[in-house]
Amino acid sequence: MTTSSNRRFALLEGYEALTEKEGVCLREANFDALGAVQEKKAKLLKAMESLEDGKELTLEQKEEFNCRLESLREQEDRNARELSRMQSENRADLKSLSAQANAASNVRKAYGSDKGDRARALKDRA
Repeated sequence: MTTSSNRRFALLEGYEALTEKEGVCLREANFDALGAVQEKKAKLLKAMESLEDGKELTLEQKEEFNCRLESLREQEDRNARELSRMQSENRADLKSLSAQANAASNVRKAYGSDKGDRARALKDRA
């Protein structure tokens, strides 16, 4: 393997590790770390795109690289589905919390804003 093809596979290995870490971050709902992982992935992807060693790769190397890329695509698709599922859950939770907050607000309005006002309004009414 030439130096540039070694670099290509080293970058690919790093990208694979980060994609794995991305999945872990999603499962743990660690969105701070997820953002950092995605930034690193973008840098690695840009570095891989800038390589011009395609003509130096053997047929076996190209096949291995493409096979690993396909595995990465599948993992990224799983990660995207997981993120979408989590976003849907969060939207549903937000909707439920909003409805509960409105219900609590309506209950508070039914009791009035100040207990003293209620007590004065009922004074001498019995």
